[in-house]
Amino acid sequence: MRAKVEGFVTRIRAGKQFVTVDEGEALRLPCVLSSDVTEVAALSVEGRLLVFPLDEVKELPSGGRGVVAMKLHEGEAMLGVRPVSGDLAIAAIGRSDKRITIAIGPKDLAHYRGQRARTVRVLQPYFKRIDGFE
Repeated sequence: MRAKVEGFVTRIRAGKQFVTVDEGEALRLPCVLSSDVTEVAALSVEGRLLVFPLDEVKELPSGGRGVVAMKLHEGEAMLGVRPVSGDLAIAAIGRSDKRITIAIGPKDLAHYRGQRARTVRVLQPYFKRIDGFE
């Protein structure tokens, strides 16, 4: 879900309910988007990456339920959603349990582009575990 900072402000001292989270769901950390961002990337624990247009995420000025960024398999969790500006860097554990960084340049992002809420492609090269965006 997208929202402007003004949507978080209220005159009530006790605060404001902004996001509804059901049982079994988790809220991802928010991030600030600059005005030149046109795409966002979603990453799952299984190493699946989806890059989709920011226009597909509706703006909810007073909060709500949010949106499904990508379709997840049974028991799979989302690691995060990040604005795309230039290269994407993803932290992972590779062969011999060494920490690696998977760098995805603007030309390689085309392989992972799609529509929001769809099943997507697995990252390349080989890795044992994905830790998240760097």
